[in-house]
Amino acid sequence: MRDFKVDDFALSPEQVVEFQKHNDEIRKAQEAAATKTRKASRKRAETWAKRTPFVMLPYAEAMAMAGKRRDARWAVWIELAHQAFAHHTDTVVLGNKALEAAGIDRKAKARALQALEEDGLIRVSKRGFKRPEVVLLWMRHPH
Repeated sequence: MRDFKVDDFALSPEQVVEFQKHNDEIRKAQEAAATKTRKASRKRAETWAKRTPFVMLPYAEAMAMAGKRRDARWAVWIELAHQAFAHHTDTVVLGNKALEAAGIDRKAKARALQALEEDGLIRVSKRGFKRPEVVLLWMRHPH
């Protein structure tokens, strides 16, 4: 049996240079692809934003108004938008706590979700006894 020598597995200086060049080429290609993807994504988002005007509302005042009017649809709509923008997503798991603070109970929330879904604004996935998962269809811009 032959003795094991680490030096037998060492790369030559030429191999090291070639390996570094190869790694640099891969890194540059990955950076170029990532930049291209970011630019395309930004352009799609900017185009969509130009076609779709948005309004900013004060969250606390809007929820208070919805509660005062006992308007569950408005309260659910505001809460969905608030959660979606806060978490940078178009899918929200909607609990009862924020709505209860506005005087909207879980049954009113369920009716409001059904109405918003019938209007084509959201898609609701019921998950047994868990909080429903809601996809905000109006936030989905074309890819």
